[in-house]
Amino acid sequence: MFITLCLLILASFIVGKPVAHLVKQLHNVDWKTKFQILWDGLKSFALKSGRFISKPLLTFYYVMDNPETSVLDRALIYGGIFYIISPISVLPTRVLSWFGIMDEAAIVALIYKKISDKVTPVIEQKVQDTLDVWFGPEEVAIA
Repeated sequence: MFITLCLLILASFIVGKPVAHLVKQLHNVDWKTKFQILWDGLKSFALKSGRFISKPLLTFYYVMDNPETSVLDRALIYGGIFYIISPISVLPTRVLSWFGIMDEAAIVALIYKKISDKVTPVIEQKVQDTLDVWFGPEEVAIA
């Protein structure tokens, strides 16, 4: 029910429908438990997908984990990350090749636009630290 509600909020938000009545249903959610469940799936997806794909998802995750993040933003992020890491897709990549990633790219762009002002230097450092643990330190080219 929780995941369905987050996905419904995301879909409604994308098409410009009101979401306040849906968001209200999430005010008593134990977000920490939900974060841990999502973390496990995100980590598994990230290790298969690589550093570049993982960076925006980790950024979203750490914004979502911030206690100051609104319930609406948490629901959008949770729904977006879940949609991207799950095998379910409106435009399946296996069938449509590169065109099949357009729905995921649109979701990343929409969420980033919505939450970009909440990405702090602390969150950026957490993302970098996590990426370094998962993939090793990023090499910097010296010219």
